[in-house]
Amino acid sequence: MTTSPTPSEAERLASNLEHEWTSVADMLKAAAALRQQQTEIEAMRETLEFVERWAVHHASKPHMTAELALGSIQHHPEIRAITERYSDGKRPDTFDPYARIAEMEEKLVAEARATAEHKLRADQLAQQHRMQAQMHAQATQQLAELEASKNARIHKLEMDALDLASENSILKRAETDELEARKPLPLSNDDRLRLRSDVARAIWDVMREHEDRCDHALEDVEPKHQVWDCADAAIRAMKDKP
Repeated sequence: MTTSPTPSEAERLASNLEHEWTSVADMLKAAAALRQQQTEIEAMRETLEFVERWAVHHASKPHMTAELALGSIQHHPEIRAITERYSDGKRPDTFDPYARIAEMEEKLVAEARATAEHKLRADQLAQQHRMQAQMHAQATQQLAELEASKNARIHKLEMDALDLASENSILKRAETDELEARKPLPLSNDDRLRLRSDVARAIWDVMREHEDRCDHALEDVEPKHQVWDCADAAIRAMKDKP
């Protein structure tokens, strides 16, 4: 006699499949099939036990024949359902409940094997998904690090450019200040008069020493105006000279 799973074991197996694989339709179908097959097995077991009890009870009766025994037991719903499966209406003389139970157990084992295969494929897909997610996370982290490094370089270049611009501005300002410092200060009126007198005196001395080089003799022109004009021209030349 083939041993089938107890109701508690079948229920536990179906519950485990249902709780563990609620997101997979095939797993739910497998759990439902397991429960249905277990129900059928239990029904067949009850029928077999009923037949065994009935046979033990009526075996001692001397008038009981096989025909009478089979006819009297057909009032049982399970036996009547089995009899109705035959299209010719004959009694199931060769009905073997143990074979039916073994068949149901084989189906149960096949369903369990198929469920295990589905679980293995699901585990493989889950592992592949975890590996892809890990690779994606690593790539994302590397991209973030590269982006941060790029931003740091850009910031450093910007700061260097600002420092260079600031240094150039300081150098340009220093150069401008130096040029401004080199410019001669404007002459005051007193300085101008003093310079005019000095230049006029120098010109007068030169004219007296080199009287023969002048176009006119000193006594023929007014020396005062000539000397002052020469002094003004000399001052203007000095002022315009860079």
